[in-house]
Amino acid sequence: MRTTLDIEENLYRRVKAKAAMEGRTVTELVEAGLRTVMETPANDSIAEPAWKRFVGSWSGPGWDKDRKLVDAEMEAAFGSLEPEDRMSPAEVAASWNNRP
Repeated sequence: MRTTLDIEENLYRRVKAKAAMEGRTVTELVEAGLRTVMETPANDSIAEPAWKRFVGSWSGPGWDKDRKLVDAEMEAAFGSLEPEDRMSPAEVAASWNNRP
């Protein structure tokens, strides 16, 4: 099938050079790239941050252990946490009760 694509000029130059170095046509290289994208499962294309695995698991027995794991993963992803980010559910509820 024949089609027209608008490709950014610098990218096209790189694609054309790579195709030439590999002894392939630009079409062959583009098709190979499209196959790779289409064959990659959607869930594998974007890795979910580790801290998101814990969302929703913060109640009941073991809450403190879960919270420490979440805090560690979030600090690894975002840097240091603010003190209010370390509040317990009871402290969060109390802070909302004190608002005007």
